[in-house]
Amino acid sequence: MDSAEESFEFITQYTDTASRINCLALNQNASQLACGTQLGFRVYSVPEFRLLCQREKQALPLQSSIVHIALLQESLIVALNPFGNNPKYHRDMVYIWDDKQQLIIRQVQMYYPLQSLHFYLDVLVLGSHENISVYRISDSRQTLDHRISGTSIYTISLHAHRLLLAYFSPERRLLLRDILFSRSLEVREKPSIQAEGCQLLRLSKNNEWVVKVSSSGRYVYVYEIETSALLFTLYRGYNNNSILDLSLSPHFDRLSLITTKGTLHVFRLDPSRQKGLMQMLSTDYVNSYAKRPVSLQVSTNSGILSN
Repeated sequence: MDSAEESFEFITQYTDTASRINCLALNQNASQLACGTQLGFRVYSVPEFRLLCQREKQALPLQSSIVHIALLQESLIVALNPFGNNPKYHRDMVYIWDDKQQLIIRQVQMYYPLQSLHFYLDVLVLGSHENISVYRISDSRQTLDHRISGTSIYTISLHAHRLLLAYFSPERRLLLRDILFSRSLEVREKPSIQAEGCQLLRLSKNNEWVVKVSSSGRYVYVYEIETSALLFTLYRGYNNNSILDLSLSPHFDRLSLITTKGTLHVFRLDPSRQKGLMQMLSTDYVNSYAKRPVSLQVSTNSGILSN
């Protein structure tokens, strides 16, 4: 085991049922937790869960339900996407709130309904049904760094000051962009694999591998980014299925994924078998709640995934 693992239970009680939590987001070093509620938002410290700020009802100009939220490092700068009846603040906008100044310092126009919202360093990534927008947020302005149209299949990862965005283009190309250094890459796939399409992408924690799930959900492909080498081809099963999430173990010797049918598949990534088609290691867990979105984490001591 490389490091000790900790887990925390966070319990809140609301006297007003209208203040229920809609969304959660940790900052980059997991030292703060932002909660978007029906009435605004709250920020807590982790792990003691001390309330750092509470902006609900009249304390927040938006006075709206928050459906997406992101927290910039430890600055108490929060990106908010509201949903409510206030005509001044629109659902197709993302507002950057500086809690120290207690005002909205930036606003970003969205052209499609927002599906995801993330901060990475000073980079804001907005994902919608057919559009991915990458903004750099500074003290004086916001700058559009990159915009991708026609796809919502993407993943982003930050490691060692390298911020990688991987996405599957409308032309069925597996592309990557190093945002901080404005460098573009492409994983060159075989035409037969390229034609299978893509339903899910994930990057390894060290930004050296990219994992692609075919549109059918039957096959999983693991590539080395710099060389476009196909390291592993994993066979999930004969029937088509939708994959909710997947995760690589810390030592990259296991890959686990969960489907909408509630089955958890665990693969052993054996370097000696890279050239052949790898069968599923085990399907030893059925999650009756799998139809809701889940996030998968891997235990460092066993290499087996739990949710």
